[in-house]
Amino acid sequence: MNNNYADYDILYVDDETKALKYFSKAFSERFSVITCDNAADAKKILDENTSRIAVLISDQRMPEERGTDLLSYSRQHHPHIVRLLTTAYSDLRDTIDAVNDGEIFRYIDKPWDINALATDLQNAMRFFILRHERDQLLNEKLNVKQRLLELNRIRDLIVMASAFTHVKNPLHAIRSFLLQVPIN
Repeated sequence: MNNNYADYDILYVDDETKALKYFSKAFSERFSVITCDNAADAKKILDENTSRIAVLISDQRMPEERGTDLLSYSRQHHPHIVRLLTTAYSDLRDTIDAVNDGEIFRYIDKPWDINALATDLQNAMRFFILRHERDQLLNEKLNVKQRLLELNRIRDLIVMASAFTHVKNPLHAIRSFLLQVPIN
């Protein structure tokens, strides 16, 4: 497993400047951290950097938009990103709804226990990387199966052509066909 967390970013969204600075200071040595102070800018960052962002952690209470709304947007448009919610307030109903809807990986209370939050971020990053590697393996497996299917069809054509003794040059016809088949 590739544990190089520097290959991916953690996006932290919070309207409190002190929280953004504190988060960056606490985790920028372990992870590549991007911070943002509002949901609208966070959506732009998500859309522009979707292949690099592995984890999105958002504060719940922000002036323009709730954190659960941002996480829901992320789930709809960037489902590969692991989502976490943090808040100093007990928005229990919103939190329960977010967990039940599958929009968050973890809920984290403020004030943070830095060691526990570091563990949560590391687990979220590992989860992202494992899921990413699984998807790559599935794609490779599908490509191999597709290639085997193509090879089986070609073999069947060759067998079928050899049975056509009344055709002048069946192997020439198959050779011409094979030259037109794209090889990956």
